[in-house]
Amino acid sequence: MEGRREQVAEAQSGEIREEAPLALALAQYNRVRIVLRDGLKDHQPFLLLASLSFVIASFLQGSSAAGLAALASVYFLGAVAFSIGQDFEKIPNLVLIVLFYSSAATGFILLLFVGFVIIVAVPGAAIGLVLAGSSGVFMLAVVFFFEALRRFRRRMA
Repeated sequence: MEGRREQVAEAQSGEIREEAPLALALAQYNRVRIVLRDGLKDHQPFLLLASLSFVIASFLQGSSAAGLAALASVYFLGAVAFSIGQDFEKIPNLVLIVLFYSSAATGFILLLFVGFVIIVAVPGAAIGLVLAGSSGVFMLAVVFFFEALRRFRRRMA
């Protein structure tokens, strides 16, 4: 019976010895996975903008706005990549920082152009934009009026 136990123990120790390098490699990949996950978690707003840009591009198939939206998404993904690359650096890297800001700014500018292309292409959208802007200005004027009235009453009291 003891001979059998020794054989089982040897077999088990042999399996452990064979799996040890695999376990070490898996542990290293798991550490990288955790770092990448945490890095992506910190960059969710830009990932959301990239996803939103792709969704806009898919809904606007065949128009120039679709190309602009897809390009904006690529720029947002580039900004995420440059930012994660900077996170791995020990000291600030000027090139990665400039690339991050230029990619993010270009993505926002392209999304702004997408909005302009849609407004120009949709009949009545310009009128709706003017009405919305006018009502926004009117609401601000009302707020400022009541604030001025409140301050005037406070001074008089």
